[in-house]
Amino acid sequence: MCDLLVEPFMMLFCPKSKIHHYATFKNEDRINELYKLNQDIVILAPHYGNWENLTILPLVLKHEVNIAYQPLSNPFFNKLIKYIREKHHTKLIPKKSFYRSVFTNNGNKPKAFLLLADQSPSKNSSKHFIDFFSRKTAIQIGAEKIALKKNCPVFFIEIKKVRRHHYEYEFKELASTSNNLNTEHELLLNYYKEIENLIRKEPAYWLWSHNRWKSN
Repeated sequence: MCDLLVEPFMMLFCPKSKIHHYATFKNEDRINELYKLNQDIVILAPHYGNWENLTILPLVLKHEVNIAYQPLSNPFFNKLIKYIREKHHTKLIPKKSFYRSVFTNNGNKPKAFLLLADQSPSKNSSKHFIDFFSRKTAIQIGAEKIALKKNCPVFFIEIKKVRRHHYEYEFKELASTSNNLNTEHELLLNYYKEIENLIRKEPAYWLWSHNRWKSN
């Protein structure tokens, strides 16, 4: 947890030529092929390892990268965090307006919509229940709604800690289009299967401080 507090600042002051010392990516070529086809995509990631490094995705992908985020109540820290996360031209969009922004045509460049959707849904939001670590678990469904409505490819980012301060991020395709999904909520079930597999391999790197089952 201490590393997670330090690493965003290490990345902030790191020159582009040295970023590979902290983060390496696999299978990004598949996504950049979709850019050539003018195809939007949805990327789902977990709060695992160093997820903050995903703000450097504009250095890896050709898409415009839009990330849903929760603004902080403290104006000073909110401004600081936004500055760190947007340094490499990631576009941060508040969660409450993210869904609307996805379907607003504000440019011709294909977009990658990144969501970390493994936290508990808010009390009054739409939710679905699945078995996660053999426990009935409420999950957010907004990311799936976006993917289904846009009928676009969906990718999962598998995060692996290689050594201290260095992480590997691998893109894994969950669905080429929503037409390839056979059952209701199949996309979310596959997303949580990937997360559970990650945690079972290296449980220490998931954000356990977030009480995942508090809203069940």
